[in-house]
Amino acid sequence: MVSSNDILITKKIMENNEILNNNNIGNIEDIQKNYNSMNVKDAIKTIDILYRKVKKENLYYTNLTNSKEFNQICKVICKNIRSLNIYDTINILQNLLFLNVPSDTVIIQTLLQLIRTSLNDLTVGQIMILYNMLYKVEATPLIKVLLPALSHVFNERAQIELNSNSINLFQALQFCFVINNSKIKRHIISILVKSKQKINLNNIIDIFNAIYTLPKLCLSSKQLLFYIQNIIITYNRSLNFNKINYLLNCISKKFMNSEMEFYCEAFIDKLCSTVIINNITFQQNLIILKHLNNMRYSNIHVLNCLMDKSFKNTNIENYSIENIHSFIKGFVIADYVPHNWEIIRRVLQNYIIHIDHLMHNIVFIAYYLLSLNYYYPELIEKIFILYNNVSIIKEKHTILTILKLYWYIKLLYPEYKGVMPDENKLNQIKIEHKNNNVPHLMKSLKEAVGGTEYMKSSLKTKFGEFVDYIIVIQPDGSLMNINNYNITFLEDLASLSECIKIPIFAFPVEAYSINKRNMLSTVKILLKAIETLPGFHPFVINPYLWKNLSDKKRILYLQEAIKLKY
Repeated sequence: MVSSNDILITKKIMENNEILNNNNIGNIEDIQKNYNSMNVKDAIKTIDILYRKVKKENLYYTNLTNSKEFNQICKVICKNIRSLNIYDTINILQNLLFLNVPSDTVIIQTLLQLIRTSLNDLTVGQIMILYNMLYKVEATPLIKVLLPALSHVFNERAQIELNSNSINLFQALQFCFVINNSKIKRHIISILVKSKQKINLNNIIDIFNAIYTLPKLCLSSKQLLFYIQNIIITYNRSLNFNKINYLLNCISKKFMNSEMEFYCEAFIDKLCSTVIINNITFQQNLIILKHLNNMRYSNIHVLNCLMDKSFKNTNIENYSIENIHSFIKGFVIADYVPHNWEIIRRVLQNYIIHIDHLMHNIVFIAYYLLSLNYYYPELIEKIFILYNNVSIIKEKHTILTILKLYWYIKLLYPEYKGVMPDENKLNQIKIEHKNNNVPHLMKSLKEAVGGTEYMKSSLKTKFGEFVDYIIVIQPDGSLMNINNYNITFLEDLASLSECIKIPIFAFPVEAYSINKRNMLSTVKILLKAIETLPGFHPFVINPYLWKNLSDKKRILYLQEAIKLKY
């Protein structure tokens, strides 16, 4: 019940234009006149009305809190502060901070001390309000103590208070991000698993983010993730580009960190189809493609959409070389050359050849284009000239790619008449051995060919690719003892002109697209280069098939593959 005294004070405050409609509140005579008869309830209500008035009308006062009258209200509150309940304490604190009362003033510090003594009595909602309030103001020693204390109390209180009936369940979930509390995230997730009816399109991204930010997924987290993905698949049309971009970014980051719980092909494909339907821009399409490339994910529809956008976009040269790199890499991952590829590659070649770019960028673009069966001698020559003129290239990957380009051109395009790279520099390139460590391969191959004397390991090609094993079949069909051959390069066996040489490659899964499991174009071109060598017939072990074979079937698999080569 509002007293007549309250009405007198608040009415004057709200109606007096001189008081509230000017940036000068120093003449609140009505407050001063009633100060002697004002009790703490009057003071609280006065502050509350001021707060609501200022907030509603978006007012701003330069000297409100410095006025004598305002200070008198604060004195009334301070004098009776021990009589305040926790609700009023938080409410007054919130109002005063909103009215820009400094955090180091006596009244604010006194209110904070009162809250400090009542920490264990706070509800989850009150903790969140206080933390968010204090986090934004200028820190004082007391505030620095209270923030971690509030976080600790929240951790204890949330486990007791939060349940399926809690109306602030999702606010608490969002608050967990603020204080980085994985324990309560898991607690809320376990509640949501049993109360799926609470989940809707408005909170689905927050729930996904909660699961995404957990350091490790428990069973309930995985169950909820699966449920969330299915909801998004069903209601995918409600997602805008920003949400789709966020989801794909999360999935690709987890993938690159070898965390496969978030990887779901149906989910990724649906996000991609939705973003295409939404008629996104060329730049937005590239952003989506970069996420897919990070996962080696093949999606022909995204690539075709990019192609269509590129034809409509006559200013493709305005895009960065990094964007062009991502664009072409997508086709390499899919091992896909569209029917209208000729048009776009002419645009690309003009863009690349007539503009100066960093060697790193154009080397890989040329490598990708060549692997997509696009031989562009002017670009190749530009790279070789740059290589000859540069004294040091720090990136090992770039150097090895130049080495590959040299040998691919030499083996696959003998008609090339342009400048070649300095062979003395190429010969100085150090190729470090990298074993793919395919389980049971050595044992199975030994059984398949009849002994280790018929198999040679640790060879490499002159263009930097390692060969897991090689076997040689003589003209009479028998296997040659090559284990003791003192050679380094695969090409050194070319002298055995009448024999069939079968290099065996056990490429890791990184040589394939993750979803379609097609071999990348950059892997296919190295096999094509080896096949140009007389008598060489490379064989690639399918890693997806290999891991599911029994010991006996692995031996049969190798024997049948070898027979097909001669």
